[in-house]
Amino acid sequence: MAILVQHQYKIYLNTGDFLHSSTSDSIYATLIGTDGTSERTNLSNSVLDFMTGKTGTYAVTTPSTLGRLLLVKLEKEQYLFLPENKWFCSKVVVTTPEHDVIYFPCYRWVSRGEVVELRGGKASKVFEDELPLLVDHRKKELERHKKLFQWNEFAEGLPHINSAKELSDLPAEVLFSFSKEVETIYTRESGMFELKLKGLADSTKQWEDLDKIKKVFCFRKTPISEYVSEHWKEDDFFGSQFLNGSNPNVIQRCTTLPPNFPVTDKMVQPFMEDGSSLATEMKKGNIFICDYKRLEGVPTRVVNGEPLPLTAALCLFYNNPEDNLTPIAIQKIF
Repeated sequence: MAILVQHQYKIYLNTGDFLHSSTSDSIYATLIGTDGTSERTNLSNSVLDFMTGKTGTYAVTTPSTLGRLLLVKLEKEQYLFLPENKWFCSKVVVTTPEHDVIYFPCYRWVSRGEVVELRGGKASKVFEDELPLLVDHRKKELERHKKLFQWNEFAEGLPHINSAKELSDLPAEVLFSFSKEVETIYTRESGMFELKLKGLADSTKQWEDLDKIKKVFCFRKTPISEYVSEHWKEDDFFGSQFLNGSNPNVIQRCTTLPPNFPVTDKMVQPFMEDGSSLATEMKKGNIFICDYKRLEGVPTRVVNGEPLPLTAALCLFYNNPEDNLTPIAIQKIF
């Protein structure tokens, strides 16, 4: 008598922990590996399965092993006659019969009729994709994003801006959650109330220093704001802001200084290793430059009858032995 062996995969499905993350719809999962694909499996046990902040545990069985697990496909369908409510999936974790634990990040909204394919394991670059299945998945994701995000030209030489005219034109996955919107409104309104209470809402006086601002917004303190107020003058933090800002792609490795940036070894020696030089560090690949020449001549907003200042600055960075990107020279071009 033949014995049928079943291979069991455990799926841990996590719903987001902010308001309206939950759904009453049915969620289906399909596992895709190098050696096969599982059956499309309904993970729903009840309407309470995918509640806010909850992690559900489910099982998917296959008659044979799927090999190396590559993708998890999620689908959302209507349950009975209940109305549509989008579901925010934080992550999926799968334990294979071979006891491998694979993490599939999601962190996006899922709507009815939508098919979401999640890629497992660590992030990889395009040239590291060897399997045709992963190459195809990357191509499909790029095409999806091209359709979701259309761009218009704001001004010649500047980055393009999103073409959406209304918030509703944007995909749900890039919009603020309901709880974030409430938090934003509360922060704005309570901040204005505090200013009015102190008679500063219509003030045109300039701040003298950061300590004065701290006294005014004494109820708006957060761990991040406190850290920034204490460290904003430090070179390490300045470099970190460039790397984690909105346009880190402006930073480029510098092999030759521009002719309009006459930096000498004497100027930057205090910030570099003893006995080193700009030429040496450039050869090692430790010198980086940020050139904002594209901002030259760009018109700015007018505030109180005066245009806001905008300089096409040049900034030179040094990746020091502690692996911190630190500024060593800044030139403002007026």
